[in-house]
Amino acid sequence: MTYVVAVTATNINLDLGHESSIEILRAEIAQTLRHSRYLNSQDLLYVHDRNTILVIKSFIGSSDISRLYFAVEEVCRDFEQILKQYQGLTFLIAYGNFYHHVTEIKNSWNEASEMLKLGWLSEKRNFCSLDSLLLDAVSFHLPVQIKNKYLLPAIEKLTSPDGSLMAELIDSAEAFIDHSLNLTLTSQVTTLHRNTIKGRLHKFTMLTGLNPMNGFQDSFLIKMLALYVKQHQNPEIL
Repeated sequence: MTYVVAVTATNINLDLGHESSIEILRAEIAQTLRHSRYLNSQDLLYVHDRNTILVIKSFIGSSDISRLYFAVEEVCRDFEQILKQYQGLTFLIAYGNFYHHVTEIKNSWNEASEMLKLGWLSEKRNFCSLDSLLLDAVSFHLPVQIKNKYLLPAIEKLTSPDGSLMAELIDSAEAFIDHSLNLTLTSQVTTLHRNTIKGRLHKFTMLTGLNPMNGFQDSFLIKMLALYVKQHQNPEIL
């Protein structure tokens, strides 16, 4: 029987002050996760480091890879519900890709670890799924020529003489894209006046040449620009 191996990583922030209390809670959490209805005797769970519990989950191979992703995401959602029972616990859950050989498990761990880092930056939710971090992952892996031709020149144009970045222009442009180019909705969500947003969008376009109203390509580049800036403001995480 062929098995495909994936990794589900749970990053747990245990800020309890006393190491003994942390050890007890960590062991309790690991034991609770080990009894998840989705884990069996072929699966492995161990404490990887002070803040990370690593789960190696086996799946029966399938020609329909989408079914495997559905399965591992169900496991992650179950872990999420379990961990939410611990009040005051902050955590993230992510998974890597599927591999057929045990020696490749490290690749899955590296991929899950990367998604955890993107999750800390985005602060969107506990489960770092591709559904919630798809564009973040795309931005992180953009080809260097796209960064050099489009993103870095735009960032330079959005940098003031004192070296500070005009973050408010980027934030407004991103919010406008995130809310379907709807000025009224963007105004409601950001609590900014419509004219303020319009003025920022105009200035952003004048400086960078990128206009979300021009179509998908400009909107895509603006979104990648906004994510790139956020990711590289925290180089210690990435």
